[in-house]
Amino acid sequence: MNYLGTRLLLLAAPGLLATSALANYSPTDWQAYRLDSESSRQLSDRITEVNYELSARNDNAPYQQLRVYRRFDWSGANLTALAEQQCGKPQLKIEQGWQIRYLLCEQVVPVGKAIPASSYDFGYGMKQGRWEPLTGTPTAPRQDRLSLAERIILSHSEQELDRCKLNAQGRCNEQVWQYQPQNWQQLNVLEESPNERNGRLEQIFFRLQPVAGSQAARQVKELHVWRQYNWQLDQAKTQQECDEPQTRQEGDKTISYRVCRQTLPAGSKVQVVLKDSGYQYPVGSSEWQTLPETDEWQESRVLNRPIVLASKEEQIDCRRADGRACSEPEQPSTDLLDADAAKIVQDASGQPAPVWQENYGHDDTKLLAVSRGIQSLLAANQPAHPAMKLLLEYVRAHNYHNYGKHKEDGPAAAEALAKALTALGAHPRLYPKQVSDEVGAVMGAWSIALHGQFKSPAVQSRFGTLLGQFNQMLAYSTQHAREINGQHAWATGLFDLLNFLDFASDYSDAFAADFRQQDAELRKQLHALGMSELSLWQERDGPDLFLLSNVLDAYTRLYRVARYTRPDESEGYRKLLDDSVIALIRHHDLIPGGQQSPALLEDMSLTLSTYYLTYTDRTSEACISGDFAGLCTPIRVENVLPFEHTCSPTLRLRAQELSQDQANGICRELGAEERQFHQQMETGWQPVADDNNEVLELVIFNSSADWKRYGGALFGGVSTDNGGIYIEGDPARPGNQARFFAYEAEWKRPAFQVWNLRHEYVHYLDGRFNQYGSFGHYPLNRTTWWSEGLAEFIAHGQCFARGMDNVSDRPAAERPSLADILHLDYDKGGDMVYSWSYTVHRFLNETGRGASWLAMAQALRNPDKQQAMNAFEAELDQLIASDSEAYQSWLSRDLLPWWEANKESDECKANDSSH
Repeated sequence: MNYLGTRLLLLAAPGLLATSALANYSPTDWQAYRLDSESSRQLSDRITEVNYELSARNDNAPYQQLRVYRRFDWSGANLTALAEQQCGKPQLKIEQGWQIRYLLCEQVVPVGKAIPASSYDFGYGMKQGRWEPLTGTPTAPRQDRLSLAERIILSHSEQELDRCKLNAQGRCNEQVWQYQPQNWQQLNVLEESPNERNGRLEQIFFRLQPVAGSQAARQVKELHVWRQYNWQLDQAKTQQECDEPQTRQEGDKTISYRVCRQTLPAGSKVQVVLKDSGYQYPVGSSEWQTLPETDEWQESRVLNRPIVLASKEEQIDCRRADGRACSEPEQPSTDLLDADAAKIVQDASGQPAPVWQENYGHDDTKLLAVSRGIQSLLAANQPAHPAMKLLLEYVRAHNYHNYGKHKEDGPAAAEALAKALTALGAHPRLYPKQVSDEVGAVMGAWSIALHGQFKSPAVQSRFGTLLGQFNQMLAYSTQHAREINGQHAWATGLFDLLNFLDFASDYSDAFAADFRQQDAELRKQLHALGMSELSLWQERDGPDLFLLSNVLDAYTRLYRVARYTRPDESEGYRKLLDDSVIALIRHHDLIPGGQQSPALLEDMSLTLSTYYLTYTDRTSEACISGDFAGLCTPIRVENVLPFEHTCSPTLRLRAQELSQDQANGICRELGAEERQFHQQMETGWQPVADDNNEVLELVIFNSSADWKRYGGALFGGVSTDNGGIYIEGDPARPGNQARFFAYEAEWKRPAFQVWNLRHEYVHYLDGRFNQYGSFGHYPLNRTTWWSEGLAEFIAHGQCFARGMDNVSDRPAAERPSLADILHLDYDKGGDMVYSWSYTVHRFLNETGRGASWLAMAQALRNPDKQQAMNAFEAELDQLIASDSEAYQSWLSRDLLPWWEANKESDECKANDSSH
C-alpha cells in the first residue's frame, strides 16, 4: 500500500466572519490567518489526517495561533474511475511462430489527483498564551477532495501493439500501417500544445514520432495532428456565479455593477466530440502529405474545473453627479424659458415623466406656458433645441388625457398653441443645411402634438398652412435621405410625421378644401419620398420597407378623403395613386423576381395584397388581373394557416403547423388554467352581460418572424410589434370573433412552446368573465394594472421569474408607491405594467385582502359603467389610504426574501415565466 501525503486545497472564502471568540469555528476563518506549516499522517488505508499550523495576520483575529486537524475519509472513493493508464516502451516476444510487439502498462491514480473524500475539522486556538478547543469542533462532515502525494498502482496489464507471422527465414512480412486517432500504441508524443478559449479546451496540437522498429516507423517519419474538441454542454445544468458589486466612474456617472458568469461546475459530466486532422511525412518522401480522413468520436468527461459558458456585466445602478438616475434623460437647458415652461420641461423628462400623470393638471394655464416656451425658443432661433421636444411631449400628454374626457381647451389656449405650432413648422432653422437627429425628433413631435388638436377651430383655420409645412418636412427628409437613412431618431420621427395624414384624414369634412388644394403637392412629395433611398431603410440586419409601407399607408388615407369628399372622382384618383405605387415598386426592383432579397419581395407583395389593395376598396384578388397583375400574390388565411383543431366548445385552434400531440398539449394546458381562473376569481363560470365571445380562436404562427409577416396582413392590420396579442373586438356585437394571436418560440427548439400562451389566455378569461365591455371600456389608467398583473399572477403564480427579478433589482428608494401602480398606464414601461402590477395581485392574495380583490372583479362586471367605476375606485382609494405602508413593508419583509430563498428552487426554475 502506498502511503499518502497531502497538500492544502483551495478553500472557498466568501468573506471574513465575525471575529468574536464565541463564534463557531469555520474554515472560512482562515482568511484571518496565514499557513505556517502542514504535515500529514496515515491513520488507516484510506483515512488521512492533516495537521495545519496557522498564525494570526493581525491583532484583530480571535486567536494568536490555530492548530487545525483535518481528517479525510476517502474509503468510498472509486479509484478505478480516477485511474489513468501508464505504459512503458514497446517490447518484443516470440510465441508460437508469431512476433508480438507489446507494452507493459499499469492502471495508476497519479500524484496530485484530487479524489472525493469526506472531511471534518477539529483543533485548538491559542489565546493569551493558552490553548483551548475551537468552538464548534469537530465540525459536521462535508464533501471534500484530497490531493494524492504519491501514485497508487491498481493493476498491471499487457497490451499488444501488433503481431506478424514469421516466415521460413524467421522474419515478418511487411504490413500496411494507417493512422487511427484512438490507436497511438506505435506513436510517441514529442510535443503537446493545448489551446483554450473561454476557459475550455478547444484544440490540442500534437507532434508525433513513430516508435522505433514499429510498423508506423517503417512508413512515416513524423506526424502533426490537430485534435478539435467540440463540447456538448447542457445549458440546463449551468449555475450563475456573481462577483461582489463594484463601482466605477464614466464621466459624471457613477455606475454600480457586478460581473456574473454562467458556469458548468467542476464534477459535471459532459460529452465532447473529437476530430483529428493533420499531416504526415512519409518515409522516402520529400513533402508532407495530408492525413487520411478520420471519423469523429465521442467521449464522456468529468470536469475537474468549472467551465464558463457566458460572462456578462450586470448594471445594478447608475447615477449622475446630481444623484439622478442615468435612465432619466439629460435635463436640457431652460435658460430661454420662463419658470412655468421650464418646470414643464423638467416634468416631461424622466421615467415615468410626471406630465403623463392624470392628476398633473392638463389645463389651459400649462398649455399657455408651453406655447410661450415654444415661441421663446423660436425667437432665439433654436427650433430644434432639446427643450422643444419636451414641450411638445407635454402637448401629447395633454391631448391624451383631455381627449379621453372630451374636454375642450379654452379659446385663448387653443389659439396660442395653434399659433406656436404653425410658427414652429415655418421656422427656417427647422430646415438647416446640416441635418441633425434633433430636427427629426422635433418634426415627429410636431406631428404628434397636432394629432389631438385637429378638432380645435384654431388648428382647423390653419390646416392648409400646416399641410404645406408637412409637405416641406417631407421634401427636407427626401433631400437629406442619404444622411438620415438608418438613424434611429429619424426612423421614429418619420413614422410619427407620416401619421399626420392618418389622424388628419379622420377630419375629412373639415379639411376637404385644404386637402384638395394641396393634393397635387402632397402626392408629389410622398412619391419623391418613396422614390428616395429611404424606402430601403437601412437596418442592422439589412434593408427594411417600413418607410415605403408608411408611404402606401398615407396614400390609402388620401384615397379615403377623396372617396368621402368627392366620391365621383374616387376611381380616377385611385388610378393616380396606383400609378405612383407601381412606379415605386418598380424603381426599387421590388417586383416578383427582382434583385432584392426574397424576404423584401415577399414583404412588398404582402403589403400590396393585404393592405394597400384592401384599404383602397379591393381584395388581394386584384393581384391576378388588372394593373397589379403579377406584382403581388393573393394571400389567403386557409393557405397560411391550414391546421385546425377544436379543443372544446369554447376554444378552437388555427395554426401554420402543429402536430396533433402539440395541439392536445395546448388544449390541456389552457383547460387547466381556465379551471384555475374560475376557482380563484369565483366567477361561477358566468360571463358578464352582453358578451357574445363564446368561442375563442387561438391563432398560432410558426415563429415571431411569421407573426410579423402574416399577422397584420391576414387579420386587418392587427399590430404585430409585440409577443402576441388578444383582440377582444366588440363582445356585444352578435357574431363577433375574439382572437388570441400567438407564435411558437422558435429559439427554444427543439423544445416546443407557444410564447405568452398562458398570459394572453387570461386576458380572454378576464374580458369575458370579469370586465364588462370591450378593451378600453374602462379608463386604462385605472385598469391596466388589473389586466396585466392578473394575467401574470394567474399564469405564473408565485414563480414569476422575469417579474420578480425586475422587482428585486430595483433599489428600495426607487420602488413605486402603491398609488403609482394602481394609476399606471401602458406608457409607464414594461416593468411597471407587468412586474409591479403582479406584485399588487400577489399582495392582495397573500395578506388576507382577497375580499377586496374579489370586490374589484365584481365591480368590473357591472354593466353600469358609472356604478362599476365608483365601486372599483372606492376599493382602490381604500387600498391606497390604508395599505400603502403595508404594501411596502410586505415587499421588503416577505416578498423579496421569499424570492431570494426560492428563485433557484426546482419549482421556480421549471416555470417559464415568458410562457
